[in-house]
Amino acid sequence: MLLFYMSISDTIQLPVRNPIIGEALLSYPANDTIKRPVVQLQETSIDSMNLVVIRDTANNSAELNVRLGKAYGELFTFINQNNLLHGKVMAFYYTSKWPFVFEAALQTDRLAYCTSGRVKINRLPAGNAVVAKYTGPYGHVSIAYAAIAGWMAAHNKTANGYPFEVYINDPAQVRDSFELRTDVYQMMKK
Repeated sequence: MLLFYMSISDTIQLPVRNPIIGEALLSYPANDTIKRPVVQLQETSIDSMNLVVIRDTANNSAELNVRLGKAYGELFTFINQNNLLHGKVMAFYYTSKWPFVFEAALQTDRLAYCTSGRVKINRLPAGNAVVAKYTGPYGHVSIAYAAIAGWMAAHNKTANGYPFEVYINDPAQVRDSFELRTDVYQMMKK
C-alpha cells in the first residue's frame, strides 16, 4: 500500500512526481502543522454489485452538491418503497470537466423488479481495481484520481470503464471536512 500526503494550493499543480514510491511534488518542513488530504493506494478485487442510479448533469460544485443530495433522496425513497436494503453510497463520474455528467448510486441487496421516475437499475460487474482510499475534503478528491492515474501508468494497467466514488462516512456526522473518507475505484482490464 502506498501512502501519499499532499497539500492543496490553487497555484500548485499535482499529481505525484513518483507514484511508485509515493514521493510528493512538494516537501514540507518537519514542524508543518497544516492539515492535508491523505491518499492510500491498493490493488483489490470487487464483487459484482446491484445498483439503483440516477443520472444527472451539474455545471459547478454548488449545483453538483444540490443535485447529488436530491438524487440520493429519490434513491433512498425508491429503495424504501421497494423493500430493498442499501449498501454503499456511490457516485460515477463520466466527465472530468464541467459540466459533470454523473450518476448518484446506491448498492442494493437485490435487483429491483421495476423502476420509477429517474431511477434506473444497473449492475456493476466483478473485477480487479485500484482503489485510492482518500481522507479529506470532497473539493480536493482530484488528488486521488491523479494518484490512480500515476499508479496505473507506472504499473502498465489499463482502465476498464469509468472511475467511481464510494462515500465511507456521512458528511453530516463529521466535525471537520478533513475527516471525510472517500474510496475512489478504477476498474482495470485483465
